[in-house]
Amino acid sequence: MSAAWPVVAARLVALFDAGTEVLVFDGPPVTSAAPPDYVTVGYVEDDAAGTYLTETIYDGSLSQETGTVVSQIVCQSGDTDISACRTRAFAIEEQLRDAVKADHTLGVLSTDGTSTLATDVQVVQNANGSAVSLVLTYGYTTTY
Repeated sequence: MSAAWPVVAARLVALFDAGTEVLVFDGPPVTSAAPPDYVTVGYVEDDAAGTYLTETIYDGSLSQETGTVVSQIVCQSGDTDISACRTRAFAIEEQLRDAVKADHTLGVLSTDGTSTLATDVQVVQNANGSAVSLVLTYGYTTTY
């Protein structure tokens, strides 16, 4: 395996697709007008898609990779109801957290690996309405 990062990103896309009823984009939204609620995996506007570092370990026969994949959950409306946007966004996030708890390897990482999930919450309210954005950073360590 040359890098686990693309495999982890693809698995996150599959988990979001299976667990939510919103559009999931592998990378940036590709529609002319993004839907009110959507998820991006490996993409957050004006930010990196993630990172990874690979180290050769033991006698050179194994590699250990530590990385992050950044995703974004966006829930927006044309009104001032922040609460409804927040509720929808956190429901989507909870589905991913449950999937990670059920299998921290996502079915693709080494069983001795570790994973974390960190969330940055952003709330916007302006003349166009309300929005809640959760920027998720899935962190992992795996050996291959």
